[in-house]
Amino acid sequence: MKALYFRTLFRNMNDGIYHILSMWNEPQDYTASVVYLCGADASIPRTLSEDARFADETFPIDLLVISHLNLQYLEYVIEMLELRRVKQIIMPYMDKKQRASLLRHLEGQEQPDKLTLDSKGRTFLRDPYRYALSKGVEEFRYLMGNGPAYEGQDTIPGGYFQPLEKSADEKIWKEEDGFVPVYKAGYLIMNRWVLSFGVYQGNGYPTIVMYHGSIEDDLVEEDCVMSVKPFSYIQSCKGRIKGECDLCSLACTHRSDFDLLKGHSKKALTEYENGTLLLGNMLLPGNVERLYHRFHYVKEKVRFLSVPNCGAKENWDYRVMGFGKENNYRYYACPVNTLSDANTFRTLGTISPYIRLSMLNEYYGLCGSGFLTNRIN
Repeated sequence: MKALYFRTLFRNMNDGIYHILSMWNEPQDYTASVVYLCGADASIPRTLSEDARFADETFPIDLLVISHLNLQYLEYVIEMLELRRVKQIIMPYMDKKQRASLLRHLEGQEQPDKLTLDSKGRTFLRDPYRYALSKGVEEFRYLMGNGPAYEGQDTIPGGYFQPLEKSADEKIWKEEDGFVPVYKAGYLIMNRWVLSFGVYQGNGYPTIVMYHGSIEDDLVEEDCVMSVKPFSYIQSCKGRIKGECDLCSLACTHRSDFDLLKGHSKKALTEYENGTLLLGNMLLPGNVERLYHRFHYVKEKVRFLSVPNCGAKENWDYRVMGFGKENNYRYYACPVNTLSDANTFRTLGTISPYIRLSMLNEYYGLCGSGFLTNRIN
């Protein structure tokens, strides 16, 4: 079947969000993989060797989004840059003083798993842009503040990131001793998928929020199927869709989550719900309205949300649960660690019967897999 296959995968981790978006447009022979990383602000007694089961996932990364750094997730960034081909990087801009402060903080952490910040990690933090270029990254963007957001079909092909004002640019160049690519948050369009970004205050440092989902849905000409399932590490759901008919998507459709398949045949349907909203380590209190304003155009397309900072009390505001259609299932992915707050989980578990809380840890992950195809096919 000729289709655009997609997979949105929350890898089974216990200390933050490791999210993979994989797309394969069979008619156009187009493949893309996006990785979104956001480490939690807690120290978890584990080692990187515990993730050896993912060692075979060495596929190239078209875009790496670093929402928020802690020590363990810095290790993942360095590993990717050393062992894989990473084409683009997006991360929040922190000036030299902020990076030096973060460096001191990470070096001073008491790590029960004995992880330490090695020379590569220190070099990256001192100058992420030039370190990335030295590893073959083709395009690098720092984000600072928010520019024009995605507004439907009124888009620029390929996407748009607004440059900073000239005075701000010159100040940064002076502080950084040369050019660094700093932009206001915007959006990218990859084939028929939009990735829209926002920068918000996190726990001490800025964090990047990212939405992704299909665009230009033609409900008359096209059909969309998307199924969702939790998985364990034994099942080994892979992050990258292979360049062949993706039977995994088809199999999941018939095994679980049949409600959405039926829902897409309703006459009242106005758009397909295949969107994912990744909230990083955003401090939601006082910022939910700003989030709604920026992502209003895709508000009802959201099917997955990540819970910021593993459900920590200071990051949570239940009003964010207004994303997504009220009477359709929505999935909240949340790693569980020492920061996780019982009241956050209680809210998610009791406010609506359509909410599905997926507790992520080193054993369990969450996968949404599907396709868009012409109805004639």
